Amino acid sequence: MPISGIFQNLNIVNRNVQGPAQTTPVTEGQKENTTSSGALSDLKSGDSVSGQVLSSNGDTVTLKLSDNSTMTAALKGGVSLPEGSQVTFLVSSAQENKLLLNPLFTNMNASPTVETALANAGLPINESNAAMVTTMMEQGMSIGRENLLSMARDINANPDINAATVVKLNQMNLDVNGTNADLLHTYENMEHQIAGAIDDITNSLTGALSGRGGIAAGQTSAFFDGMLQAFSIDSESIAAPFLNKDGMLFVSSADSNASTERLQTGDKAGAVLGAADEGAAFLEGLSKMAGSGESAVYGAMNENVPNASGQVRNDAVLPEQSAKSLPEGTLDVSSLPLSEGEVATSVPKSLLSSFATSLQQLGANEEIVKAFATGNLTTEQALSLLNEMAKEQPEAGKALLSDPMTARLLQNVLEKNWLLKPENAADKAKVEELYQKLSTQSLRMAHVAESFLGKEAALTQSTTVLHQNIDFM
Repeated sequence: MPISGIFQNLNIVNRNVQGPAQTTPVTEGQKENTTSSGALSDLKSGDSVSGQVLSSNGDTVTLKLSDNSTMTAALKGGVSLPEGSQVTFLVSSAQENKLLLNPLFTNMNASPTVETALANAGLPINESNAAMVTTMMEQGMSIGRENLLSMARDINANPDINAATVVKLNQMNLDVNGTNADLLHTYENMEHQIAGAIDDITNSLTGALSGRGGIAAGQTSAFFDGMLQAFSIDSESIAAPFLNKDGMLFVSSADSNASTERLQTGDKAGAVLGAADEGAAFLEGLSKMAGSGESAVYGAMNENVPNASGQVRNDAVLPEQSAKSLPEGTLDVSSLPLSEGEVATSVPKSLLSSFATSLQQLGANEEIVKAFATGNLTTEQALSLLNEMAKEQPEAGKALLSDPMTARLLQNVLEKNWLLKPENAADKAKVEELYQKLSTQSLRMAHVAESFLGKEAALTQSTTVLHQNIDFM
């Protein structure tokens, strides 16, 4: 979450433990106790009270209030609060001078902002209003007085829809009603499931490309080519503008027949995967293609999977026979400014620079090096270049397909194709289009995975399960 304070509903166990609200004499050096039992008796259910926790045993809490007086009350939820923390409580019940408090915030890094915003708007501090402000901050919305009052009116007008949902619908410029609320909940549930599937599939893909996924020796490049064509990415055509005058992607080729082999392999993959939706014919074609790959088995499984921060462990070593020492005067890729390209906005600059340097060492055309260094590529262009370079120089392909860049780009293309933008959640045509794309592409991936890795492979299983779930949904 973008804010450090997390709103929590801590009403875990309803023990209905109550005790008398008390005031405690102040110690020497403190301000005079100005809170009286009478003042406490003015509190009613739904009010809020804030203070510093002096002690808490799960059933009761003793607070130091803003005027330096103290009070002890029953605590709802059986939660032990850390001493010294600032907490805002909702008064759950107040009968005969006995208070039962329910903690609203357990991290006051956020709650002062929430309380101040509500106070400025003249709104009571309660669970619904606190959720409203917190969600508005998460969504990057203004929490000025007028915005809060307008949002509060929407929330009050829709008592059957929770505050967070009302805020999100407003942010998406959708009408606040039960139908759209249900659509939003469906979208959020679907997004959560698909995001989890993307993580699983990316991990399995990376493992397969690193050589520990069950691909036979010499088949990795053909497997990668098949996966790209599952997304209808015509890598040969996309990479064509980057060919040099000799029709190559590398300045010099380690294999005198590489260009011919690249074209032949590309033609075969295209012929096979063009039948991706023809069932048995597709599987038969994949069996033939599976014997025509160029790359050898290499790397270690799941060592190049990006984490949430975009950091990737990479133990792959560039093949000694392909690595070159860069001559003096070679382009300093780290000094090139980032472009506004899609890859520049989705891949860290450090990873772009590192990969561009690897391309230099492998002898890639300078235009390709510059394109990766600046990120001036679409995700499809970047993957296409990786695919065609791996075909052209199989030894270089070992390093390219096991590089952290490949893992990052694969995750990006999955998210780009399979996640729906929130503003399209209520667009029936967009949702149907997404389901169709998910169903078709996951089925194609499952076919490719089964042909190269086997029916029991993790990638085959994860793509098959996703396809089945999408058909069910």
